[in-house]
Amino acid sequence: MISVEVIDPLGDSRWLAVEALPGAALYHSQAWARVIAATYGFAPRYYVASAQGKVIGGLPGFELGGLWRGRRWVSLPFSDAGGPVGGANAVSALLAAALRDAGERNWRALEVRGALADSARTQLAETLHNDSYLLSLERPLHLLERAFSDSVRWGRKRALRAGVSVAQAADLPALREFYRLHQITRRRLGVPVQSWRFFELLGREFLARDAGFVVTARHGGRAIASAVFLRFGACLYYKFSAADPRRLEVQPNSLVLWRAIAWAKSADLAALDLGKTVRENAGLARFKRSWGAVAQPLPYYYFPRVTGVGAQSEDSARLRAIRAVWRHLPLAVTRWLGGWMYRVLA
Repeated sequence: MISVEVIDPLGDSRWLAVEALPGAALYHSQAWARVIAATYGFAPRYYVASAQGKVIGGLPGFELGGLWRGRRWVSLPFSDAGGPVGGANAVSALLAAALRDAGERNWRALEVRGALADSARTQLAETLHNDSYLLSLERPLHLLERAFSDSVRWGRKRALRAGVSVAQAADLPALREFYRLHQITRRRLGVPVQSWRFFELLGREFLARDAGFVVTARHGGRAIASAVFLRFGACLYYKFSAADPRRLEVQPNSLVLWRAIAWAKSADLAALDLGKTVRENAGLARFKRSWGAVAQPLPYYYFPRVTGVGAQSEDSARLRAIRAVWRHLPLAVTRWLGGWMYRVLA
């Protein structure tokens, strides 16, 4: 018989057993939970399924509250994906427990990010606005490089000819350089920027524990592009990327990602996760495919109905209006507002 309990993953070692289950990803990790909890003050409400004294599944999530959107539970906020880990019976038991809590705890909404089997989603409403992109690293590096598009190979050559250099580091100065570029990039895209506190905690939980690094591209001695990579298990995650829009003509991003792929191969990793892309963003999808990454549907599920910003198309009037305003805000204002907006829109 399967039993399900609610635990605090920040202090309960049973969640480490969930991390070790097949299918667990970066967003299921205890370290990721610590970052979210410490940055935003949300209460983790994680479910663990056990049978005969052995952990056989887990469902991570945070209980969120607010006057605007009401009490809700999300698996997982600020994450491309979340959802349950375990076999079919464990997953069914975990979701059933969460749905019971939806009624008992008066949640206005329940959200699960990531694919579910047909039998597990019978009470949930589905949206399919996103794909996730994964690059298999099983082939030798020279064969991987052959599969890169002509534009990728040209971009690398252009960067090298222009004198762009790249360096890899896992320290606070590298993260600060990234954050400077990140603020500029997010404003250009018209989307809120995460707080520095969030990245500081990423540094503490991942970079300082040899589970992540920053690759920085320089031109003329100045950082012009940067990306944060996180590692979980045999997968490297291309988590955040930023660049100076005035220097894109020297193709620094090509060199940054090329360096990370070479490192992942040297570390004998199995895959590079290039993250979530909304289907309307054809340019970003094309960029990821140009590296050989393969798209997989990334559905989100809701109970009792589809709700929230994450359920909307990027081309919705509401999101277009937010982007238009954000592009004209001073950087200092975007920093101040960004953390608050992430908390409200989680």
